[in-house]
Amino acid sequence: MRLPAIAALAAVILLCAPAACAIENDATVPTYHADAARSGHYVVPGLTWAHAGDMRLDGAFDGRVPGNIYAQPLYWRPAGAAGGQVIVATEDNVVAALDAVTGRTVWQRSLGPATKRSALPCGNIDPLGITGTPVIDERSGALYLDAMVDRGDGLRHLVFGLSLADGAVLPGWPVDVADSLRAIGVTFDPRVQNQRGALTMVGDQLYVPYGGHSDPCGEYHGSVVGFRLDEPAAFGAWLTPSRGGGNWAPGGIAFDGKHLFIGTGVADSMDGWSGGQSVIRLPLDLDLNPTPQDFFAVSGSDYDHDLGMSNPLPIDLSDGGPHPALVITFARDGKAYLLDRADLGGVDHPLDAQTVAAYGIVTSPAAYRIGQDTM
Repeated sequence: MRLPAIAALAAVILLCAPAACAIENDATVPTYHADAARSGHYVVPGLTWAHAGDMRLDGAFDGRVPGNIYAQPLYWRPAGAAGGQVIVATEDNVVAALDAVTGRTVWQRSLGPATKRSALPCGNIDPLGITGTPVIDERSGALYLDAMVDRGDGLRHLVFGLSLADGAVLPGWPVDVADSLRAIGVTFDPRVQNQRGALTMVGDQLYVPYGGHSDPCGEYHGSVVGFRLDEPAAFGAWLTPSRGGGNWAPGGIAFDGKHLFIGTGVADSMDGWSGGQSVIRLPLDLDLNPTPQDFFAVSGSDYDHDLGMSNPLPIDLSDGGPHPALVITFARDGKAYLLDRADLGGVDHPLDAQTVAAYGIVTSPAAYRIGQDTM
């Protein structure tokens, strides 16, 4: 019998006034890296160079939850509440809300049995439950996530909607991904598809990225599946034309206010564009008939050209210029590629490419401004 894994979420405090140490305006952190563009721009007023050396673990913060934590914890403070909560999802398919000051469990919800590694054709997570970072709908106080569940009658990817008030499953949820896609004519094999990347919400639509467990392993496709929040069901999907091309990055999908952007890994070769080793610009309805303006791809067939390990990062330049709307992406060959969001350039036509690391890059980039400069 497997002993239950207990992960500890550690709180780091600064030796400064509590108000100064809080995130700016005590704002909700509803999604991976704080916003749908994945900027990673947080402001913690008390975290200065002078105070950085005073950081230490808060021994009074409990923070224990059942299972290993791969997803980024989120922060939720409902309007009028005295304090905030840290929302944690684990590989044991447990979601917990912890008091942000004490770590005390406010509520905890189990979403079903996690999947043992032995039940999968491959992979490196055991057990496999919730890996991709959930997303908070601040308007309704809801949390959305994908969980890999083994109910005994087959493995299922289930997309849940939970109330942040008490963790209760919302009406109409969960949605079985394979069943819901089958209803619109799309094939999805949950046994070989894995969900690592962060979920993205745009209005009343939810977007979930998928890849595989490892590569090569099974007939998986890099995919983005769209779900309606008002009438829970899949409304569309985009899949790589060829096998492979998984999205592996924790940052998942980035949204620039108009389009979705996703990076993919190596895919099987084929005549024409395979969908692999690419940054892809997707419309919100996921109905893409790609032209070279809609994707950037690196030629070659080895894993150094993988663009799916680090999420694309949209950047807007303050001084305009010929390319005011950019996206930067990183590859396992140690290069950074700068692209024009209006015209991604097709195969091997970036605006610029620079070697920025001696080894392959697997990261979650961040962007911020200092004066007129974008860093």
